[in-house]
Amino acid sequence: MKTIYMMVPLSILFVFLAVSLLPPDATASPNSCRIKAGNTDVYVRVFNRDPNGNPIRRDYDFGEVYRGVIKKGESKKITSSYGRIEYRYRSMSNSRGYGGNITLCNRGNTIRVP
Repeated sequence: MKTIYMMVPLSILFVFLAVSLLPPDATASPNSCRIKAGNTDVYVRVFNRDPNGNPIRRDYDFGEVYRGVIKKGESKKITSSYGRIEYRYRSMSNSRGYGGNITLCNRGNTIRVP
């Protein structure tokens, strides 16, 4: 009986330590991801999409989740409403933009842009 009383606290301690040592991406929220810049600084705009891929438009921000520059090699955490986003990007060294990219944003996945 004494062994059982010792096993319960040790089991709880083991679970607590195991969860606290997991990498951050393993414990990421269901509707989050990271956008990572490649070899150059990138200007990025990210918009929410509904579960069917349709745009979510509001009067004040057009469903925009993020707008800004991501430096070379760095990443930005994005949280979406439904786990689906549209992103547009433009390299800071090039004037051509790329838009209409629709993808899943869930469980901390990484979206790489050039």
